[in-house]
Amino acid sequence: YWFTPGTRYFRMVEKLIYGETNFGYMFILSLLPILLFYLIKHLTSARWAIIAIVVYMAIPIGSFSYLQYVANGAKLGYGEAIGGFCYFLGVLLALKTQPRWGGVNPSLSLVWLSGVALAASMFVRPNFSIAVIWLGLAYAYASFVDGHYKKLVAFSIGLSIALWMPFHNWYYGGEFYLISS
Repeated sequence: YWFTPGTRYFRMVEKLIYGETNFGYMFILSLLPILLFYLIKHLTSARWAIIAIVVYMAIPIGSFSYLQYVANGAKLGYGEAIGGFCYFLGVLLALKTQPRWGGVNPSLSLVWLSGVALAASMFVRPNFSIAVIWLGLAYAYASFVDGHYKKLVAFSIGLSIALWMPFHNWYYGGEFYLISS
C-alpha cells in the first residue's frame, strides 16, 4: 500500500483504457525522449539536446537506458519510468514558468501543472521526494523574491497534492507513513 502507490493507480487507469496490454506505459515511454529533449534544450542548446537524446536512445544496457525502460518497465510494470516522466515534466514546466530560470510568465495553470507533475512523481516513486522538496523550495523562493505571489500559491496548491500520500498510506495500510517506511 505504501510502496509506489501512484504506480498502482496509473496501472489501474491503463488497464481500464487499454485492457491487459501495456500500451499506456508504452505511450508514456514514447514521450520520455521528447520531454528530455526539451528539458536538455532549455538547459543547453538544441545541438547538445540532440546528442544527449541519441546517446540515451543508443545505450543498450544500464539504469539510464531507454531500452531497459522499454524492456523492463513496460513488461514488469515498474514505476521508475512513470515517476521519472512526471518529475522531468515538472522540472521542465518549472524552468519554463520561472523567469529567473530562463522561463516566461505563462498562465497560472502551467505553474499549477508543474506542481502537480512533481507531486505525482513523488506519489509514483517516493524516492523522488528529496528532489521534489528541494525544487519546490527553490521555486517558491524565486517566486517570493520576485513578488510573484500568485505563482507561489498556484505552484504550492499543485504540489500539495503530494499530501494525499500519507492519507493513502493511513487509509489503506492502517499505518501513518509520510512517504514510506
